[in-house]
This record gives sequence, structure tokens and C-alpha cells, in this order.
Amino acid sequence: IPQLRDAIAEYTRRVYGIACGPERITVTGSGMQAILLTCQALIGQGDNAVIVGPIWPNIVHCVELQEGEPRQIDLAFDGASWSLDLDRLFAAVDDRTRLIFVNSPNNPTGWTMPSEMQKALLDFCRERRIWLVADEVYARLVYDRPVAPSFLEHAGPDDPLVVVQSFSKPWAMTGWRLGWVTSPDNFGDLLAKLTQINT
Repeated sequence: IPQLRDAIAEYTRRVYGIACGPERITVTGSGMQAILLTCQALIGQGDNAVIVGPIWPNIVHCVELQEGEPRQIDLAFDGASWSLDLDRLFAAVDDRTRLIFVNSPNNPTGWTMPSEMQKALLDFCRERRIWLVADEVYARLVYDRPVAPSFLEHAGPDDPLVVVQSFSKPWAMTGWRLGWVTSPDNFGDLLAKLTQINT
């Protein structure tokens, strides 16, 4: 629905202070469907996805459904807080890696990737020409600021970035099963074709 895509694009501009046209927005049947469609678009047999964990297991299942290999790199816990070793994450990437998946703010730990780390990870993905998939469905469920840092704040419109959002978490609308993706507009064309088949 064009009006809905316009409203989501305006919401993105308002919340993150970035230019975002409706051609970059794809509405999906849920945040989870957005993740599945992205895996269908990017993962094939023998590919792998590097996943920051611990994590809700659905992304692992989506990669496996596509006959890909999930490679989980877990956060470290020092007894007080969680942290990510970026070098360890980068070391898990090889020539079969099609995407890196990050859920921030994270379910189940609550860990939130700092803005400077987001920029470093996006730079790495640009250089390696692999996709970065960011599940940001909990972005409004933070208590020290209006919204969690977003990869969208560092990305241009053509960067290899897919950001997944959902109505279910910030608006407590789980039963509505509605989500969206912000991506390069040519990737949105592929997601639209996959949505027609899946929904």
C-alpha cells in the first residue's frame, strides 16, 4: 500500500534523521517473514551466514532451510555486561559467506551494538562485498535514549544493508503480523517478487 510505505519512510526519516524514500521500503507479513525472505534472496546451498549470538533461533533455521551453514559467534559475558569481539566475528567470514546477521538490541541479552562498532562492521561488509542483515525490531525498547543506534545512520542508499523492523515489539502488535525491510531499492524489487510467492 503506497500510503503505508510513505508513512514508514517518513517514520525512518523522523526517527533516524536520514533520507529514506518509499522505494527502499518493503512491507512484509511479519518481521520473521522479512528475515526469511532475505535468506531466500541471499543464501543458497553451500553458502554460510555469520550470526552474532546468543540469539532467538529462527535466523538459524532460515539459513538451514536454504541449505546454508549458520556460523554463530557468541557475545562474551564478563559477569556484568556483554561484548562482541569484532576480530573474532571477522575471522569467521570466508569466501562462502553471503551475510552477517546482527540482532541489536539483542534478544535474549539486551546487548546493543554501539554506533562506532556498527560503522566498522558496515565498512567491513562493504569491503568484502557481503550483505549485512540487521534485525532492529527492539530499537524502541531502550531506556537511556529515544531509540537504539541503527546501521541506517551509517549507510548510503546503495550499501549492502538490509534492516528488518516489525510492528510487533514497539507497538505491542504481535497478532497483526506486520513488518518491513529497509534496503537498497533494487533489493526491494527482489523481495517484492518473493513476497508474491510466499504470501
